[in-house]
Amino acid sequence: MITPGDRFKALLNSKGWTAGSLAVKTGVSQDAIYKILRGERVPTMDTIVKLARALDMPLEEIVGIFQVGYTAGRSSALPSNAIPGPPPGAPMVRVPIYGSIKAGGPSILAVQSDDEYLEVYAERLASPDAYYLRVQGDSMLYEGIIDGSLVQVRPTDDEIEDGALMVVIIDNAEGVVKRVKNRNRDTVELHSANPAYPTMVEARSNVRVVGEVVEVYTDKRKSRR
Repeated sequence: MITPGDRFKALLNSKGWTAGSLAVKTGVSQDAIYKILRGERVPTMDTIVKLARALDMPLEEIVGIFQVGYTAGRSSALPSNAIPGPPPGAPMVRVPIYGSIKAGGPSILAVQSDDEYLEVYAERLASPDAYYLRVQGDSMLYEGIIDGSLVQVRPTDDEIEDGALMVVIIDNAEGVVKRVKNRNRDTVELHSANPAYPTMVEARSNVRVVGEVVEVYTDKRKSRR
């Protein structure tokens, strides 16, 4: 089985880089790079940014090599380790993948993406009604969310968890992923994770919170009905 470390090693070889030369260029220790190559360590987002700059490659390509599943935490940096898998034989469930989330009057209309499902361990779900949403665009790139990433969403009842990564609907448009912060009682800040996208300040009455992002998943495997 090809691991992220194997893919990264192949990339370095194709560009004529060694672990030592990459360490010098990035400031990441050679030991840390060897551990990444051996699959003993998943690089943090800060390290991924350094690798992308050193290799002169788009950030999303480096993210795509390493990121399979991460808990989404409230920090702007990805955690250093992927989610550990349950033991063999643990129950699996099929979770729908939605291509978009829209406001539908008093309810939320979730549009399934071509009857897509993701098979995951049952204990991996944040709640029984959790689902995956396929993200479009690169506004959350520095959260490790690239175009086409799946995010696991734990539905909430229009409640804001201050500082959390959340799916929100603005002015009844399609749902978007932003880091949400309460500015005051009447307004909220919606933060992107890409300097190309400025922070949005919206009236609380214009923002509908669909759910909290609890996991980011970039593996493209899927199952259909």
